[in-house]
Amino acid sequence: MEQKRTVVTDLAIELFELAREEMARQEPPGKEEIPGVEVVNEGTEEIKISRVKINSVQGQNALGKPMGNYITMEVP
Repeated sequence: MEQKRTVVTDLAIELFELAREEMARQEPPGKEEIPGVEVVNEGTEEIKISRVKINSVQGQNALGKPMGNYITMEVP
């Protein structure tokens, strides 16, 4: 019997990665894009900046977050 993981997070980038992993299990390889969601990663080796833009209802439903712009900074 397959067990479902329960993950609790409010970071849009983590929700995007989880949704993409789920799509990879269900879709053929190379089809892991989520319609209505744009992600840009930038920064340096020490500081990572992830910008997630949810710009459609489909993207909103896939990530469970309202449409908008989300920025995550990872700093050691």
